[in-house]
Amino acid sequence: MANQKMIAGLLTKLAAENSQISWKTKCCFTDGEGRSFHEIRLTWKKEKKEKVIIYQMETGQILTYVCKGLNLENCDTIIDVLLDLINEQKLVASHQE
Repeated sequence: MANQKMIAGLLTKLAAENSQISWKTKCCFTDGEGRSFHEIRLTWKKEKKEKVIIYQMETGQILTYVCKGLNLENCDTIIDVLLDLINEQKLVASHQE
């Protein structure tokens, strides 16, 4: 089961790494068989770009995503994706110094 507190913590850390990033999460739908699908919408304010990731809440498995410029093929779970995004932001910040 994907830990929602951990996901929220990683999203908060991602936003702390780059003050231009904001995020929202919501339950998109449930299938009536005990599975819930959540959407995470990440927005880069200054660049006016968005990344959308939909994952199954119970397992953390990625269902689909719209993330131009980011390769998520090696990411199995939402936790993997968020860790990759945090690392990407650290690299971007280190190149700007």
